[in-house]
Amino acid sequence: MSDFVIGDIHGCSKTTQKLVKDVLRPAPSDRLIFVGDYIDRGPDSKGVIDFILELQQYASFEVIALRGNHEQMLLNAMKNPEEMGLWLMNHGDTTLDSYGLKIDYDNPATTFADFPQEHYEFLKQTSFYFEADDYIAVHAGFDFNRADFKSDIHSMLWTREMVPDLTKTDGKIIVHGHTPFPLDRIENQIMNKDKAINMDNGCKFKEMPGFGHLLAYEPAKQKLFMQANVD
Repeated sequence: MSDFVIGDIHGCSKTTQKLVKDVLRPAPSDRLIFVGDYIDRGPDSKGVIDFILELQQYASFEVIALRGNHEQMLLNAMKNPEEMGLWLMNHGDTTLDSYGLKIDYDNPATTFADFPQEHYEFLKQTSFYFEADDYIAVHAGFDFNRADFKSDIHSMLWTREMVPDLTKTDGKIIVHGHTPFPLDRIENQIMNKDKAINMDNGCKFKEMPGFGHLLAYEPAKQKLFMQANVD
């Protein structure tokens, strides 16, 4: 059995499908763990969630979907129109476009009237972290200054200042995303056996040297897999 922890996707559905189908090729006993940020920035947020739902429903292997800060911003906007501005400042408009939705500025609450119920339920059921035998996957990280660091939802979605403390994780490393790192820095984390491994290579930023790949990490073998952005 192999676990593959997949980094931030941000609307790059074609790249996600190539990584899973052509690079990883999961066996029935394998698990895919997505660390969140499926939406915003890229061209096809809807297609990303369609694909993950298809995997969850029909694939022979297990698929675990964690929540990122972008999913949280969308859920907040759906619940409270006053939260719409923050989400739109973080490229929520690209997600609306992928669903064929437009903002009703006179009545913002109607913006999501035609948002697929299945996708809404998917967003709501996403987990904040996943713990395996040798690692913990999370979107952003943990605040290890807190006694119960696994209850701090804000840090799990938003932190960029994690200082891993493996004495509190029973020696399990942290695999996360959220902050785009250049590929060589990520490869050095793996080579140096760092306490935290970042899987966010800024998939959407394919025009930037050192970025533009969707990554997956196999913790048991300390092996990195990648697919260049094809969206």
